[in-house]
Amino acid sequence: MEEPWLQFTSNHTDDKDPTKKVIRPMTKERYLENLNADAILMSRIQSSCYQKLRAELVDLRPDLAGKNFSYTVGDDAELKIIDLDDKLGTNEIKYLSDAINQKTQLKDAALTHAKILMTLADHDTDTFKGTYKLDLLNFKNIIDLGKIALSKKDDPSEIWINQIKEKAEKNSTHLIDTRA
Repeated sequence: MEEPWLQFTSNHTDDKDPTKKVIRPMTKERYLENLNADAILMSRIQSSCYQKLRAELVDLRPDLAGKNFSYTVGDDAELKIIDLDDKLGTNEIKYLSDAINQKTQLKDAALTHAKILMTLADHDTDTFKGTYKLDLLNFKNIIDLGKIALSKKDDPSEIWINQIKEKAEKNSTHLIDTRA
């Protein structure tokens, strides 16, 4: 959708009568503010769930508890394990993949977060200038959700913004056809 914020409305104080409320179409700025707030919320939910999963590994699979791994969303909308040190075997990756995808709260938050980040990459023209391509097909190669979830920052936006700017391919769509 070109301008998704137009499908929403918000309440405002009437300019002529401050005791009245009026409903207006949502502005792009308000829409982006809401998305950014939702992104922070999704990262906090993931943080809690991911830390719990890692703590469970200490008891269930102590051999994996100390391994350096993370996660992202794959193009099949399943959570994928990122082997940060390239030291996990096939069976270990399968175990971790199965375990993380069984955590429905973590998975739901990750999928919602992925959709939010894709929308922000598309519509936050102040940050991204409309130049970066982030979609379900390339998300796993760009965004490390585990790194965001384990961040100690109150607002980990800088992490995913940098991931997009450093790893995402630039959009090749041009508004003007120069081949004529």
